[in-house]
Amino acid sequence: MANLEIKKIINDFLPDKIFDAHMHLYHKDYMVGESQTFTLEGYYKDLSKVIGNREVLANIIPYPSKKVVMASDDSVLNFTDKFLYEELSKNPNNVGEILVLPNDTEESILKRIKSERICGFKPYHLLNGGVDTTQLDIEEYLPESAFSLADKLGKVITLHLVKDKALSDEKNLNYIITMAKKYPNAKLILAHAARGFASWTTVESIDKIKNLDNVWYDLSAVCESPAIFEIIRKCGTTRVVWGSDYPISNIVGKAVSIADKFYWIDKSYNPEIAKEVEMLTVFEENILAVRQAFNMLDLTKKDIEDIFYNNSLRLLYNK
Repeated sequence: MANLEIKKIINDFLPDKIFDAHMHLYHKDYMVGESQTFTLEGYYKDLSKVIGNREVLANIIPYPSKKVVMASDDSVLNFTDKFLYEELSKNPNNVGEILVLPNDTEESILKRIKSERICGFKPYHLLNGGVDTTQLDIEEYLPESAFSLADKLGKVITLHLVKDKALSDEKNLNYIITMAKKYPNAKLILAHAARGFASWTTVESIDKIKNLDNVWYDLSAVCESPAIFEIIRKCGTTRVVWGSDYPISNIVGKAVSIADKFYWIDKSYNPEIAKEVEMLTVFEENILAVRQAFNMLDLTKKDIEDIFYNNSLRLLYNK
């Protein structure tokens, strides 16, 4: 299919209103090695190239740069917060999450919540500050204080799992089960279809947590259908939301399952592929994968509207 035909397929599939539950904005000054700042205006402009003038609301998550923990004080974290609040001020209907660090207490998190539009907390493995953080246990980068505060306030936690087996890692799985039961009013979002980039990691383990009513799933940046399909088949449509993972969504390429791992096929790193195939962006590849899963599941128009919009309203506005 030519890219023009793919754009039509995407536009025919998407509902009129979209809530992006997982996107990032950031200022280049608090990133490592970045020369571009990503603002809300740029986000809407980039998105409109694919989806036209649809109504789009967003959950703004500051990109969790390692520079936050490289600083000797809270200056970078404070700068990150300031940037988030400035971007939130541009659209009164958007919400956002603040970053949380491994050593955060309830008090240190609470004092940074300066708006009722802060819907939750974003931990990330890079904020641990270690040299190699890709194999950390969850508790090494997500403080229990974030769970306890989310439980008290009805907030969300957007969690990007690490370790090679992601959801199929026994310690990851046990942690999710334990904390979800301990803090039933906290809402845990397992990002990227429980980081199902290697699709088997989600497919083979989702059954073990399907009955945890406070565990949700976003579909951001996943470019293959199996993990999406299995989450909805086992958990239903009511705890699933869509996200773009902007600006990752701008990358020309996709993540693919290979053996027991996954690999990013990226035009910039794999120029030979681009000679053979007219490659798409991650945003487009993700929508095609979501569409394929939805078609195989025979989802209704209402199901699609719920996942792309209504579910996020319920989840993120604490209503």
